[in-house]
Amino acid sequence: MKIKFTTNLPTCSWSTRLKGIYRITSDNGKFYIGSSLHLKQRSSSWKSVFEKGKINFNAGQNVLKEIPNIKEAYFEVIEYITDVSKIRDKESEYLMKHLDNPLFVNSAYVTRKAVVQYDLGYNKIAVYPSILETAKKNNVNPSRVQDVLTGRKKTHKGFIYRFDDVSTNIQSKKDKEIYDNKNDLRLNIVKELANGLEILELSKKLGISKRTATSILRTFRQTYKAKTTYHLIAILAKNGIV
Repeated sequence: MKIKFTTNLPTCSWSTRLKGIYRITSDNGKFYIGSSLHLKQRSSSWKSVFEKGKINFNAGQNVLKEIPNIKEAYFEVIEYITDVSKIRDKESEYLMKHLDNPLFVNSAYVTRKAVVQYDLGYNKIAVYPSILETAKKNNVNPSRVQDVLTGRKKTHKGFIYRFDDVSTNIQSKKDKEIYDNKNDLRLNIVKELANGLEILELSKKLGISKRTATSILRTFRQTYKAKTTYHLIAILAKNGIV
């Protein structure tokens, strides 16, 4: 059945890339909140979902499952964003506001999969019923947790997140093997630096490029929030790692 779709987006050319947070509200009161770097394009995609039944992204499929048998849907921009780096955090603010609202469609579909939290050594820390609950308990951005779950990021604030099901547990084992190999290389780089070797010398010794060694070292410093390489060495030495 064709669903009437309306929007409050201003008339503008396709090349005008308006960015921001939007809300889709159905005639039964249920609503979905999302973000986009191209609101006109996103509005057009949702229009195809509601008016033509064309679903080419996961959110569209999930929303139709949660709000079936509706006659109208309204796409409204609730906040325009100019700073791209802040859009995910701003979206999360809106998501967290409505976490306990039974009409909130986002909450309905993300609770279907439990999330397992691991430390960087792949030791299980906790299991949470949803992405939003994970974010709430750890005081972190749910969008960042989702980034780790979907592979857009490897970790967030010192933790790894995986969905708690068979397929992703298999993936977690593969991830652990990759992590262990990378971790060994990172430790070898730090050990060689602690022994007085320069980056160029240790990269030749370990059979990697200087650029790769520098990149790995930078990521390692970020993990331990070390301001310098010497600070990182001191932290690892204090904890008996090197």
